[in-house]
Amino acid sequence: MKTTITLRHHILFLASIFCFWFATYIYIPTFSLYLEYQAFPLDMIASFLEAMV
Repeated sequence: MKTTITLRHHILFLASIFCFWFATYIYIPTFSLYLEYQAFPLDMIASFLEAMV
């Protein structure tokens, strides 16, 4: 069975990639502020953020 990739598929694919990268760029700075608010030590916060990037 042959499937064709339509413009709709391309738009959905690009939108999902955009949402992924947008969430990554928003989550990391927000996560560090949250950990700081929870009184995590700065070296532990740094190690968490290094693991995420």
